[in-house]
Amino acid sequence: MTQALQWAVLMRFSHCLFIVGVALACGACSHPARKAIYPRHVIPPPPLGGSGPVVEQMLIDTREGEVEAWFIAGSGASITNPGPAVVYAHGNAELIDHAAGRLASYYGMGVSVLLGEFRGYGRSKGSPSEKKIVRDFTKFYDRLIARKDVDGKRIVFHGRSLGGGVVCALSRKREPAALIVDSTFTSVAAMARQHNLPGWIVPDKYDNVDALSKLKRPVLITHGRLDRIIPVSHADALHRASVNSQLITFRCGHNDPPPPPEIRRYWSSVKAFLTKNHIIE
Repeated sequence: MTQALQWAVLMRFSHCLFIVGVALACGACSHPARKAIYPRHVIPPPPLGGSGPVVEQMLIDTREGEVEAWFIAGSGASITNPGPAVVYAHGNAELIDHAAGRLASYYGMGVSVLLGEFRGYGRSKGSPSEKKIVRDFTKFYDRLIARKDVDGKRIVFHGRSLGGGVVCALSRKREPAALIVDSTFTSVAAMARQHNLPGWIVPDKYDNVDALSKLKRPVLITHGRLDRIIPVSHADALHRASVNSQLITFRCGHNDPPPPPEIRRYWSSVKAFLTKNHIIE
């Protein structure tokens, strides 16, 4: 996401929350702040064509229509050799199409990936909310663990930015073998207060501090030290709240990936974390 789009999303966030405050004061709030939390209408379309991993489409039915996920098999995974898997949740201004290519290191490690889409994003129907997204991801997880080419004891949750909130909330419903969050906030309410707005104004809480304080499984927290959208202080707070966590920071912002050799250090850290916790050998 470009710097201009970052600021557009932030301005939309502040503007929408102001509208929510006015509407609440009038007793007629319909939660327009969700348009800022889930800015799906400003997301650029995925590139057409090109090479990429082989994906298996997975669809679940909801009252609002079908919601999509992609399953991408890790190298060497099969029915006779079930392997570990990751449930991945992307950021609020992305699609599963954008995330698939960035996760190639997982496939090379023999780790399969399930990319869950948010309602109203891409080809998925409906409108997003914390409750609906977590409900959908719970169904995706249940589909994943039932696969014969996946080892159900080695399923990791991984989320970036808003997606970190999704997988933290998912961990309340289903326990992962381990959890990874990148550039993730402590809660949406804390983000609102950061912009001098009352925390109660936001309909979706994503209370990640509370979720991690209850999760006994190992957690890897990564964050950019130059992040101006979600400051690294959020990562510090998540690390303090977590029962069993490791924090690694990189010289990058929120939407720019760690530059070489930082990106290599990122994936080396992920691989070391998975190896240490017996997800991969």
